[in-house]
Amino acid sequence: MEVTDENLLFAQCLDVARAVAARTYPDLTKGADHYYSNSLTVPPKWVVGADERARIGRHRFFKLTGRT
Repeated sequence: MEVTDENLLFAQCLDVARAVAARTYPDLTKGADHYYSNSLTVPPKWVVGADERARIGRHRFFKLTGRT
């Protein structure tokens, strides 16, 4: 099966991908550099001291301390 930009959903995905590549798409994670899924029963060790930036669906996004 071949998908082209005539497929509306695929065309929308292309638009988002182009905007992300051009850095014009809003950063919904607010600069996060790490994330994990709430499906984990124990959070990763790196979470301690990390700055939580966003929650999107089942994911939590963080910026590690000392990173810009």
